[in-house]
Amino acid sequence: MDIRYHKWLELEVTHTYFIHNICSVLKLVPTSETAQIFNNYQILLKRHKNTVSFYVGLTEGVSLDVLTQFEGISNLYFQVLQEDNFFFSYTDIEFSNEEELLFFSNLNKDAGATQLQGSQFTNETDLVSKKPEVFNVSLKSDDTLLEVKTLDGTVIISEDVSNVENPNYVINLGSQESGVYQLWLNGELMDGFFMTSERMELNAIGVIQLQMESLKNNYEDGLTYHMDFNARAVHRQYKVVLPTERKIEVNTIEILGMEDEKYDGPIKEKLIGEQMAEVFTSDIPLQLKIELDKHPQLNVIYTSEFSNRTNELEIKLPNPSLERIAKNTNEENEISFFSSTIIYV
Repeated sequence: MDIRYHKWLELEVTHTYFIHNICSVLKLVPTSETAQIFNNYQILLKRHKNTVSFYVGLTEGVSLDVLTQFEGISNLYFQVLQEDNFFFSYTDIEFSNEEELLFFSNLNKDAGATQLQGSQFTNETDLVSKKPEVFNVSLKSDDTLLEVKTLDGTVIISEDVSNVENPNYVINLGSQESGVYQLWLNGELMDGFFMTSERMELNAIGVIQLQMESLKNNYEDGLTYHMDFNARAVHRQYKVVLPTERKIEVNTIEILGMEDEKYDGPIKEKLIGEQMAEVFTSDIPLQLKIELDKHPQLNVIYTSEFSNRTNELEIKLPNPSLERIAKNTNEENEISFFSSTIIYV
């Protein structure tokens, strides 16, 4: 009996940091439960650049009918692994703690929607906490009703906690499958979390849920889901060093922006030892890019004791290093980012 593999789904990952938005630094790994489903249903994955294609094995002459082909499958889950340690340096997402994961899902989407994140780009609203099968919830004295629900609203735990003596209430989800759940207290949503007994990879940054009923209801040939990321915007800071041994006298020094930005400064700053730098900072944050279309330009007009002639120096400034991005929080608790680059003239 001949088996032919038919492509039935694609998942595309985009990121504005990369050329043509092609993001190939994220990898999908099926959870153990999903891997077993893949084996039972003859489903294969093939990765090419920023696209993962899903194939299913069909008997020769049999056409794909998603309504019946995947009967018995409720959810498919995947760990999202990053293969670039600087991913969150250039990605516009802020984690609150190490126990958070990005959660992507096709559930509860409008008909025709193919993005797996909640907004145009993945952001903090897509974060959920990570919990084991058994965990504690801290109750307050006025808490009365504790509920745990699935994303479709199904209540799997409902407990009257008004007379509970121990404020550390134990929740056991050992009988449930891995997935995202919601914790409700007194009718109010308190937390969304991903529960699994499976070990998460060290470089796992998120989880994807493909809810098969939703997929079937919205299926059409060539269906492609999307995960979309936006590049972080940072203030560019250039620290220009004019070595004293050059014995030059600067008449004017300025940086011309590559877009609409202007560079404030220079402000003198002492670096290591007695070395001084002229510091320029962009007045607006600029999105990071793996390659710049245009570069800021440093212009210096100077004279030297070795010559009475006025000299002019033009230097195309480099793309900021991802290793030198720092976060700043002001008194109003507003967060901004700065990239610092030292330029030796």
